[in-house]
Amino acid sequence: MNKKWTTSCIMSFLFASTPLLLEANAGKEIKSVHNNQVVATRLGFLDMSFRVKVTPVVQRKIQNYVTSGREKTNIILQSMAMYKPIFDKFIEEKNLPKELAYLPVVESAVDPHAKSHAGAVGLWQFMAPTARAKGLAINGLVDERIDPIKSTEKALDYLQELHHMFGDWTLALAAYNCGPGRIQAILRSNKHAKDVWDILPYLPKETQEYVPSLIAATYVANYYDKFNLRPNPLHTNEFYTTTLIVFDNLNLKEVSIMLGMKYSLIKKLNPSYKKGIVPKSLKGNYLVIPHEKINTYFDQHVGDIDVLISPDEILITDSYSEGFDFVVSDKSLEIPIVDDEDLNKSIPINDGKNQKEKPNFHFLNDRMNRYIRISREGSGESRGFASLDNHEEISIIIEENLGGSIAPLKWRV
Repeated sequence: MNKKWTTSCIMSFLFASTPLLLEANAGKEIKSVHNNQVVATRLGFLDMSFRVKVTPVVQRKIQNYVTSGREKTNIILQSMAMYKPIFDKFIEEKNLPKELAYLPVVESAVDPHAKSHAGAVGLWQFMAPTARAKGLAINGLVDERIDPIKSTEKALDYLQELHHMFGDWTLALAAYNCGPGRIQAILRSNKHAKDVWDILPYLPKETQEYVPSLIAATYVANYYDKFNLRPNPLHTNEFYTTTLIVFDNLNLKEVSIMLGMKYSLIKKLNPSYKKGIVPKSLKGNYLVIPHEKINTYFDQHVGDIDVLISPDEILITDSYSEGFDFVVSDKSLEIPIVDDEDLNKSIPINDGKNQKEKPNFHFLNDRMNRYIRISREGSGESRGFASLDNHEEISIIIEENLGGSIAPLKWRV
């Protein structure tokens, strides 16, 4: 029996609308907004789940992200566009603090292939013994520490265990970094400590900077537009995907041929399969493919398949404005109304008199970049994708294909 678990992925990221400053001017702007009070106020708006301090380490980390490390930060933000919806899905399901989604920035710079000198691997930097103890497979064919979905679920389970152990998220985070035994030993000598700030001098140097690093990463990820950072754009096939549970042995090269897609893309979407082979499994393995290829896969594949994660499509009309940058509406097409009494009746979408009218545009907000898929309602025919960061591109696509218009709206903070 198929199980469809949809993930709600409304992102809080907005591309900066102001032009990029020259590097010299960027430095001036950073100094003008980059002070303790501004940072503290902005962090306050994020309503984080633990006591936050704007320490010199926090400031130094922020400074690195927005000055000398700008290029790397843009790459990190691009990777967050690809993986944060996965983090958000499990964080929401487990009712965990939303800022945990930014921990992979600290751990791996959001690179599933990241490997530390000590041998920790993946987005969440699992050591092999810990990974195996948490149920992640590591063998000649697969390393599930590199699987974005499985490693995320296990990492969040582990963080939840640590929180139950210590009763505070900063202590849980410190234990994730240096081990719960070390934190327990320090707390035995500091019985009145309530959080990591009370035991900071007694922690290993790397752990002293761990929570401040998460604070800095959370800050920059939510306010990067203030520093004129621009994430590198993703192709829609990289972020608009469906995750399947498959049970049979699969060769990713053969799957790519079957779907008519590049092997390099399917390998990027499925990084944990070392040799491009998905092994047979009674409990199932994950296969991530571009959503536009899903019908092709179901038509050609023989065997059991379940859907784990499918992207949400939020339908937008010209009267729906809450929480979005833009609304796209069609002023010329006749849109059928869903009405049992008169199925053939139609009215323009901008009429606004009938609440059952159906929009023409699917607004995809399941990734950091905001995109519109343009198609005629009911036809299933995609007319193209456009990024909301490129107003001109959207206007051209809409005018050439549908004769509609785009209207800017004020963002609700």
